[in-house]
Amino acid sequence: MDGDFTQVGWPSLEFQHVFDLCAVEAHRAGGRVAILANSPFYVRELGRRMRGLEVVEERGARVEWAVWAASPTGDVAAMGTALRAALAPDARLYVIAAGLTAAALPEWREREDRLARLWRVRGWLRRVGLRVEMVYGFHGPASIAWGYISRLPAWLGRPDLTDRALFQMRASYVTRGWGAMLAPLAVMVARRAGA
Repeated sequence: MDGDFTQVGWPSLEFQHVFDLCAVEAHRAGGRVAILANSPFYVRELGRRMRGLEVVEERGARVEWAVWAASPTGDVAAMGTALRAALAPDARLYVIAAGLTAAALPEWREREDRLARLWRVRGWLRRVGLRVEMVYGFHGPASIAWGYISRLPAWLGRPDLTDRALFQMRASYVTRGWGAMLAPLAVMVARRAGA
């Protein structure tokens, strides 16, 4: 078959989990939400998960909840200051950032609009007066290790044990602490330092 085909791309499992977490938390918070991203990919994927919410598009509007797909380019200081001003006193900011193993993601290899690294974003948030409360990593070291271990039982002639290793892989998919730094993708939850 010859001809042009439009490639339909789905986000990787890591991105799906990140977008779903942000959407669940936005729906839980309710109220006005903001999606801040320099890429149509992030805006589209987050926007379609946040149907039914009042998504605010104008800069400077007060919101109860916001998600920022942190870009390594652009005026980060201005973005941080605008974010701090836009967040209502009790509002939360969810920041999507790249961990140390982000290069393993297909989106990282195929896209020009990559995410900023986790440790840089944490510093940016601190400088503009936002306090990081929690960091979640997706597909961290334990999950990756269990994925490789799940191949071993079949090689040893015990395919019946594969499902146990895959269960452990799924159970350790979301990580916190140092594991979040090593995961391909992370979500930081931040608030205004005075809140």
